Amino acid sequence: MQLLIKQRVFSWTDTYDVYDEHENPKYFVKAEFFALGHQIHVYDKSGKEVGMVKQRLFAILPCFDIEIGGKEAGSVQKEFSFFKPRYELDYNGWRCEGDFLAWEYDVYEACCVAVHISKKPFQWGDTYVIDIVDPKDEIMALMLAIAIMAGLMIIPAVFAFSGGNAETLKSGPALMFITIPKVFANMGFGTAIGIVFFLLVLFAAVTSSIALTESAVSTFEDELHWSRKKSTVFMGMVMLLLGTLSCLGYGPLANFKILGMQFLDFFDFITNSVMMPIAAIATCLLVSKVVGVDKIEEEITKDGQAFRRKKIFCFMIKYRCPLFAPIILINSVANAFGIITM
Repeated sequence: MQLLIKQRVFSWTDTYDVYDEHENPKYFVKAEFFALGHQIHVYDKSGKEVGMVKQRLFAILPCFDIEIGGKEAGSVQKEFSFFKPRYELDYNGWRCEGDFLAWEYDVYEACCVAVHISKKPFQWGDTYVIDIVDPKDEIMALMLAIAIMAGLMIIPAVFAFSGGNAETLKSGPALMFITIPKVFANMGFGTAIGIVFFLLVLFAAVTSSIALTESAVSTFEDELHWSRKKSTVFMGMVMLLLGTLSCLGYGPLANFKILGMQFLDFFDFITNSVMMPIAAIATCLLVSKVVGVDKIEEEITKDGQAFRRKKIFCFMIKYRCPLFAPIILINSVANAFGIITM
């Protein structure tokens, strides 16, 4: 026998319709909205609950308990593996192995395939086909497929911990320092993983700061003829001032906003959304109009090196980049002022 699982795309939670091999509606799958971890319920056509898949919160790898008819029927535990996903099932000695793309899964009972789960490509929303050898395993096979799909879903977890607040779903400080810590707090060994994650973020920030500071220090040395020590001290004071404002913007100075943004968000907007597109436009004009592409070619080929893809470079620097950089700038500014919404 065969079951077809189709995702409802426009839904706040994980919601699926399940059809039989003749495409007649048979089951309805819906996850709880306010729940720690995945708690997914399966209902028949009459609305009666036939089973539930519930995620264990304090597990290193995804683990789900399965209930059928209100009674525990088994569990599904994802195993650590390279390349191909594997699951250990506490049910009739089943074991599950997937392919490299995690689109095809075979469930074995002893040495024979009892269930085959496959994902249909090029569908509007996730769509899975379940082939079941023994009809009595229908409900358990459906529960297993749901558990596998739930284990693959990362973004819905972030959405759940955001509390439905669109501001905390955006990239930037809200996602980094509000939503992601909530996800770590509900993971197995989440504290240790969170410490490692934010240490890596710290190292990335420090190394990037050193590289960015060097360009500013070199500019002061070349243009103002300052000593390296004086240039470094001055840049350190500027960084300390702006960094302090960024920190206080989410604390004592939280009520002080520029264009409706906290200090950190405003500095991020100015540097990434305004200054970077302007710098890109200036670079394109400098190379194409002032220096000239011929001068660039002469510099590249000075040691006998070939100027590969010269035509692509000329097209990008003369036409495409000067066209799209202003569009990016206008789009970012319009979004910041609420003219458009991204």
